[in-house]
Amino acid sequence: MNELPKNVTELPLPLLLLIHLQILQYPAVNDDQFDIDLFDSHKRGLRARLKLMEDLGYWLVQKLEGRNVKKVLPIYPCIKPSEIIAFRTSFSRYLESLRQVSIKDNSISGVWWRDVQARKSLLEECSGERFLRLMVALSTHVLYKSQARSANIDDPSPALLYASRILDVQLAQRGWVDRAVRLLERETHLAAQRVQLTESSTVQKKPSKYASLSTTRLTALRDAKLEDTLNKEEWSSADARKALEFLRTLRGLGVVESGTRGDVAVMSRPHNRHLRPQLLPITAAHYPSHLRRLEKPILDLARTKLSELTRKDATNVAKPLKTSLPRADVIMQECLETEERAHNALQEALNPLKREKMILEQRSDKSRARRFRVHEKPSFWTNEYGLRLDFDVKHPFVTDANLSLVIRNEAREARERISRAVRVQDN
Repeated sequence: MNELPKNVTELPLPLLLLIHLQILQYPAVNDDQFDIDLFDSHKRGLRARLKLMEDLGYWLVQKLEGRNVKKVLPIYPCIKPSEIIAFRTSFSRYLESLRQVSIKDNSISGVWWRDVQARKSLLEECSGERFLRLMVALSTHVLYKSQARSANIDDPSPALLYASRILDVQLAQRGWVDRAVRLLERETHLAAQRVQLTESSTVQKKPSKYASLSTTRLTALRDAKLEDTLNKEEWSSADARKALEFLRTLRGLGVVESGTRGDVAVMSRPHNRHLRPQLLPITAAHYPSHLRRLEKPILDLARTKLSELTRKDATNVAKPLKTSLPRADVIMQECLETEERAHNALQEALNPLKREKMILEQRSDKSRARRFRVHEKPSFWTNEYGLRLDFDVKHPFVTDANLSLVIRNEAREARERISRAVRVQDN
């Protein structure tokens, strides 16, 4: 970027400064004093302009330096005239160093610093085009730095936020539906017990010893029996008490506490990095159906789910169709679904590991085969004694000068051997 776009340079400098402050979310940017005449010497006094320059300068430097702002501008707020002079000196030095570094590094914000002079005299008047160019260059530099810093932060995308929010709402709705199913099942169980008690009262039977006791007395008796059971040695440990509470829950005498499933629920809930956000057209297509499902009343969903469970029981002949006790599968439905979701989450996390293991094993096999081929020694380069063959036909003591003499001597010896062999054969 060698020069600024014309549509940017044609904008008034105060307007550019206000736009930058609005984007950077300066706290007082919406006040009445922040208008196009921000640093106009004809409409605003010197003291007001100096105070505004100090506040804006300190805030912009703080956006750049963070906690180190006191090292750059140690005196703020300025009360005495000497403090104002010290602030302007420190501020002008910082602006000049920032200008030189930006131009030297050839950064994007360096274009705004080229025609800018970071002089202390500009900070004394706080007005004019040169001063406004200086403040616009500083705000632009802060804007680019903030944009680069926010780009490095792993902020979730809108698609990921939508997928995470949908999952949270669906899990919350599922939890409420499961609780409503248990309440409906308990209501059915109490109605069956009421009918059973009514029918038993009409039949002439021996009255129970607990029939004359009040509900308060029966509750106290139940708590006492439970306390006696827990005081026994076999139920004294924490695991034994959890097992007893689990049995009471299955029997319909207890309530499943949500805290007992906290670890499994956390495992079953996938993290944001494991979510798979869908494409925008797919998300928009599924949005109406998601909205209709989430708007359904909880009790209607619970009745539908309870009827599905009852239908499953009707197909299973091993289970009685009618019973006075609440079904364990209804009571523990939320636990079972939570465990199933945890299993699915672990399975989804295991599948990439398996694929990565297969890839690593294939790479290891290729590397092992390549290493074996490198260390393998061909047998045809050695003789029967295991010695390497020497392809140099020259004797180590034979030079090029006497090579022909050696060849003639060897040829004469060969002819003599042949002649002797012929004479021996003739005799």
